[in-house]
Amino acid sequence: MRGAIRDLGVVLGAAWLARVAFVVAIGDAHSLDVDFWRTALAALDQGRNPYETGVLNWPPLWLVVIAAVDAVAGFLGVAFWTALRVYLVLVESALVVTLYVTLLSFGADRAAVRRALLVGIALNPVAIILVCQHGNSDVQVGLLVTLAVAALGAVLVTAAFSLLDVRTLKTFYQVDRREFALSLLATLGVATVGVVPAILVAVILALLRFVRLVSRPKVEILGSVPGLPGLHSIDRHPNAATIPGLVLFRFNAPIVFFNAPFFKRSVLETAEAAGPALKWFVIDMIPVTMIDITGVQAAADVIETLRARGVVLIAAGRETEWRLWAQSRQLKSGYRSFPTLRAAFNGYRRENRSPAVADAASGTNV
Repeated sequence: MRGAIRDLGVVLGAAWLARVAFVVAIGDAHSLDVDFWRTALAALDQGRNPYETGVLNWPPLWLVVIAAVDAVAGFLGVAFWTALRVYLVLVESALVVTLYVTLLSFGADRAAVRRALLVGIALNPVAIILVCQHGNSDVQVGLLVTLAVAALGAVLVTAAFSLLDVRTLKTFYQVDRREFALSLLATLGVATVGVVPAILVAVILALLRFVRLVSRPKVEILGSVPGLPGLHSIDRHPNAATIPGLVLFRFNAPIVFFNAPFFKRSVLETAEAAGPALKWFVIDMIPVTMIDITGVQAAADVIETLRARGVVLIAAGRETEWRLWAQSRQLKSGYRSFPTLRAAFNGYRRENRSPAVADAASGTNV
């Protein structure tokens, strides 16, 4: 704020000093237009139409201005030309302030704006002559136009910011930076290519991102964590305990055509990593909300491949739902099932007489 006041003081001070020096140099010299305006004012005082004099070719607003200036000059007891000069300098000063504020509000460099106003208006010989010798009203038109542009710019900027939900964008950034980037892309697209094309592109990108996420979902191996109920990812809990010969596998997505190969590859790679001691391969069915025909074929291939290695495929969770789903399609399941992962975990221990593992939920051994 202090810097802006200092800049305006420099520009306006230079402008006023230059104009005072010019007026002192030329005295009362003025253009013929000033005499024409005096003639028009005399006609107005006589009750005649000033435009009938043939000396006034400016719009009515200028006639109102010079009439007001003449009235103020008479009230103060100064010459009309002196009052007009002062008025035009004040209007020019208002134009400088308006331009300075407007340009800075649009992000212009403060030093560059100061230099431009000094050269373009304050110390510009043409501007000095028009105001102090010619008495031209162009500066008044310039002020009105600048005010209109500034007001329109303020309206547009305010409207743009009202459409920008900064709080929601902040939430997007905190939750998912890819979603944040997608929202910014949609916003820029609306501003550059239009609403419909931008939204269409944003929807397509969002769908592609969804397909990418579902085609490569997170795969987890689960184990029992001391002090925590349930079964948890061994990646997030390095101290999770597993039982030799048992794999608890979680595929965090439906099994459909664009991720079925990934599902099959993940299962077989996990089974291979478990080694020849593997007996049960348990799949957590809770995240698997649907399976299409490609998923069914991938699951059948997995069952046959594991069976050939002497490994039993177990489905844990959604037992009734998936049984009814298979019956409605007259499909024969080639796998065993349990209602929950814990039930499958306990079933394996019973059938294979595995060592007891601390159950965090009950605080007992299972």
